[in-house]
Amino acid sequence: MSLFYLLVGLLAIYPAFGAMQMPPPSPLVGNWEGQIALPNNQKLTIILHISADNTQQLVAKMDVPQQAAYGISASRVALQGTNVEIDFDVIQAHFTGTLSSDNKQIVGHWQQGGADLPLTLNKTDKPTSITPKRPQEPKPPYPYEVHNVSIPNPNAPGVILAGTLTLPKGNGPFPAALLIAGSGRQDRDEDVWGHKIFLVLADYLTRHHIAVLRYDKRGVGQSTGNFKTATLQDFASDALAAVKFLMHQPGIDPKQVGLIGHSEGGIVAPLVASQMPNIAYVVLLAGPGIKGADLLALQEERIAQVQGVPSAEIHKMLEINRQLYQIVLEEKDPQKAQTLMQNVLHKAQPKMQQQAMDQIIASLNTPWMRSFLAYDPAKALRQVHCPVLAVGGDKDLQVPAKEDLPLIQKALRQGGNRQVTTKVFPGLNHLFQPCQTGSPLEYAEIETTFDPKVLAYISHWIQQQLGLRSSP
Repeated sequence: MSLFYLLVGLLAIYPAFGAMQMPPPSPLVGNWEGQIALPNNQKLTIILHISADNTQQLVAKMDVPQQAAYGISASRVALQGTNVEIDFDVIQAHFTGTLSSDNKQIVGHWQQGGADLPLTLNKTDKPTSITPKRPQEPKPPYPYEVHNVSIPNPNAPGVILAGTLTLPKGNGPFPAALLIAGSGRQDRDEDVWGHKIFLVLADYLTRHHIAVLRYDKRGVGQSTGNFKTATLQDFASDALAAVKFLMHQPGIDPKQVGLIGHSEGGIVAPLVASQMPNIAYVVLLAGPGIKGADLLALQEERIAQVQGVPSAEIHKMLEINRQLYQIVLEEKDPQKAQTLMQNVLHKAQPKMQQQAMDQIIASLNTPWMRSFLAYDPAKALRQVHCPVLAVGGDKDLQVPAKEDLPLIQKALRQGGNRQVTTKVFPGLNHLFQPCQTGSPLEYAEIETTFDPKVLAYISHWIQQQLGLRSSP
């Protein structure tokens, strides 16, 4: 696992904190900016804000604007002579450097995940951490009704999902959609690096006379339950409770309720539809049709390629990961699996830091990852008999559409479903943004949250399937 993957996976999940206090005189106090060089000539900008707390101890917070990560708190900031050390325990990273004689530059190294990369920080007075533009994000007042709702899951004691139901104005009953988010700690807006994907999608559909329910995943936002122990099957149980709730809401036509799943949500949606023959339609947005372990390997390979990682290194990475995945798939005891994975990593990467090794193993040993690696989407897809739309972007590196969509179509047709539409949108990434390479590093920098032509296509398709007049 490279530094790039650790940065992308970890830096993106921490929100901004409050304003800094006025610092006392100190050569480290102020704003510092530098870049970590990544493969393929890409660079990741790091910004440090260093001040002092009310006990005169130095404190620091870090921003990574390309990943919409702001206010990551340092656990320790130390200056001894000209030696600078800054620890970020929350992302298991460490910076060491030497302060220049004019106090305007720190030349050092960024260490994380077993990698040691040069990083030079320069003191700057220019404005930093500019909030990215999100022109599609809707602002109130909305031309529709907005209701906060609570959804108990009767099959999961202690799980109550908090959500938002948006209803078109006018006389119902209305067709409706349940939005099912992708992997990770997703809230009801599916906020990915500053892009509120489901807020934009829900707003568009509701303005086009389709009611929408979206919700915080269990243990996230205002929803109760334990996110850390949840599996794919648990998330399917939550979605099942949510769609049943939606069907019984005033103003909703229960015969015209469908599911829209993005990424992992595209696995969950068929699981729910396979259990509910009265689901009216399913939309899969970059939904996997590939087996979990195979998809993860394909994703790793494509992202590494676009980042310019040499093919020999990619091959080595994939072989190590294949061995790790096989252990997780075959050894059901997490403790025994941990020992076996440690042996693989010690042999493959003898110089890897124990902290980095523990992090890799912990990420693979979770209930969710175990359920994902073993999961084959084809089984549920073969049991879905309502109309299905599966779309992807041709620059999607996380769920590559060229390999993925044919498998979805094949599984549906094996189950006798002939109401299948697939479409690949050129130039779009995993979030359905217009992009250059499809790299996750681009996500936060792109202003578009969801390409308008995809929004229009989804809305029109739903209206066609339900026999509704397409709205402008």
